[in-house]
Amino acid sequence: PSSWTFTAGYFNSPPAFRRMLLRTRPAAGTILTAHPHANGFYGSKGVSGMLPAAYTYLARQFLRRVRYEGLEGSVKLKEWERGVNGQEGGWTYHAKGLWVALPEGKGKGGEEPCVTVVGSSNYTKRSYELDLEANVVLVTSDEGLRARLGEEVRWLSEFAKTVGEEEFERPERRVGVGVRLSMWIVRVLGGAL
Repeated sequence: PSSWTFTAGYFNSPPAFRRMLLRTRPAAGTILTAHPHANGFYGSKGVSGMLPAAYTYLARQFLRRVRYEGLEGSVKLKEWERGVNGQEGGWTYHAKGLWVALPEGKGKGGEEPCVTVVGSSNYTKRSYELDLEANVVLVTSDEGLRARLGEEVRWLSEFAKTVGEEEFERPERRVGVGVRLSMWIVRVLGGAL
């Protein structure tokens, strides 16, 4: 009955990684990712301009899987947005990490994280299959460090809002057939976004 927060700027973690998160059947699980407006590729020309929609499509599929697994009461998706990338005051989101908290009674600190991952991974299919990544898993019982890890998670969520499947029904969030077809071609050819 632990809880976790997982964040990646690009919602394209390997399917096995997403399945692993759901198999933990957490008391509370939060996926934190960039809203399309906070994606570094938002508004770019060419194929890269399709990436925010592709990540939106993957997020929608993930929420369907959450519902299928019966975890909609414990696993939520949050999108981080602070303005619009490319416009004045617009920020992009590139945070990445994993924080795990053990249930109350498993040590001092309660629901503050006691496990985190520090390293270089982008937690994307591409980084796991094509890049050399290095990570360290940090486990602590130090109350001060746990409090700081909890503050970090809350700070990352400051500009994030929870989204449900209904969000992806809005006309501006629908993903066109061209993006879905392109994703299928990339997958068939063994590529990674």
